[in-house]
Amino acid sequence: MNRATLDSMITSINSILAGSLFRCIECEWEGKTRIFRVFIDHPEGMNIDRCVVVNALLSDAVFIDESVSGQYTLEVSSPGIDRPLRFIEDFQANIGKTVEVVLAVQADGRKKAKGVLSEVDASGLVQMSLDHIFKTWTFPLSDLKKARLIW
Repeated sequence: MNRATLDSMITSINSILAGSLFRCIECEWEGKTRIFRVFIDHPEGMNIDRCVVVNALLSDAVFIDESVSGQYTLEVSSPGIDRPLRFIEDFQANIGKTVEVVLAVQADGRKKAKGVLSEVDASGLVQMSLDHIFKTWTFPLSDLKKARLIW
């Protein structure tokens, strides 16, 4: 499943969750095990009971069935300690924290890096400090493939 499809799924999931305090922050497809995993956040944190509630809300979502051919398992998960980052507000909320980023295309000669988030502007341009080479790496969020916090 490509990134554009996953982003569309996040938008559709968030439309189902609208009006609740839940927010889909990322989703992923594991083709080999046929798992469609949805990462959900809540202002008071996630627990198993909240995951069950979201699973019930999404279990009849036709758009998931239309995007995934054949049988699959829907897995609702908390972001966890290695929280995925996808949207500008996720990056802005984690300034000063260590992240791992993978881009779809190269920016400034690289597609992948670990470093400390130092700045995110309103247009989605992200700056990271790459301490191991004493350099700042800048990339647009529009090129993001995946990112996560590192603990």
